[in-house]
Amino acid sequence: MASTATHPDASSLIPRVTEYARAYMANYDGSHDFNHIRRVLRLAQRIYASERARGTSDADQSRAESMVRDVLLGFGADPELADRVQAICLGVSYSSEIKDRAKVQRLIAVYPELAIVQDADRLDAIGAVGIGRTFAFGGAKAVP
Repeated sequence: MASTATHPDASSLIPRVTEYARAYMANYDGSHDFNHIRRVLRLAQRIYASERARGTSDADQSRAESMVRDVLLGFGADPELADRVQAICLGVSYSSEIKDRAKVQRLIAVYPELAIVQDADRLDAIGAVGIGRTFAFGGAKAVP
């Protein structure tokens, strides 16, 4: 059921959420800081572009899912969008998928954008950037 309240469109919501995410993520180590979000966002946009022809993804939603978890309501986003983004963000975690793969597969069936954000997040975990993130995480968590 669609809400009758007035909600900001993506052109005004995304910049405000981006600034919030930038400030919020400044508290995190280099393995999960705002630069990680920016890389995942760029990767998600590239993946979305290749998936767009299939008609399975929404660019603004993929962008929001890549940047924040459940802060959209505080910025006046439609509750349905916030609920969808929250459900997708909760499914991105690799450790969550390991715990219950079937649950994540069910989420992907309902929210195909989840697969895009998962792929983008995992691509950021490999290669030279991934190695650097591993060291940053280990240093932040005092792992020898």
